[in-house]
Amino acid sequence: LIEKFGLYEKHLIKEYWIIHPYEETILVYKLCPDNRYGRPESYAGEDKISIGIFNDLIINLNVIFDRNKEILNE
Repeated sequence: LIEKFGLYEKHLIKEYWIIHPYEETILVYKLCPDNRYGRPESYAGEDKISIGIFNDLIINLNVIFDRNKEILNE
């Protein structure tokens, strides 16, 4: 993850998500004006994430992780 983090930052990827399906958490790193990632925003449970690069897109984690449980239990 550290190598990918540096690579994404170097190539100015606006958002970098780390998803932990078993813990049901998501960390979102956003590129700051100095072209470096700031502290991550942490999401879990019933949170909703507004996607920075798509203004009208909101992801409901309840839906994502409920579906994930079905896949992991198969």
